Amino acid sequence: MGRLKAMKQILNQAMPIDGSINDMIKDGEINRLASEWLNGDVEATSSVVATISGAGFSLKDVDVQSLTVKADKLDRIDLQVQRHEARRDAILQQIERRHEGFAQRARRASEEAVDAEFVEAPSTVVALPTNGGAKGEA
Repeated sequence: MGRLKAMKQILNQAMPIDGSINDMIKDGEINRLASEWLNGDVEATSSVVATISGAGFSLKDVDVQSLTVKADKLDRIDLQVQRHEARRDAILQQIERRHEGFAQRARRASEEAVDAEFVEAPSTVVALPTNGGAKGEA
């Protein structure tokens, strides 16, 4: 909608409205031309180019005007992007701190395991049952 609104504004400047009854016709013509131009109509495009170039404008002026028309939305989007980037950075910092804490705990546990005194457990012999005591033997 930004390009359509920009084209209408430029056509309004290229086809000034003088306050007569023809202004309603001219306003309808501007709306029709702008809509058809936006939809890619070849005849409307050539008519639009002729009209705006006669007033010293080009299609690049339409692009610039469309950015101006949507500047407030673009500013809002830019602010949202900045807020989301700040949130992402804070989350990444928090993840990094948690990784560092986990790494420190793992290092301490590893050092404690290495520093622990080795004690050999006494060997115990476990007697396994033999087949002689199984039921059903004949």
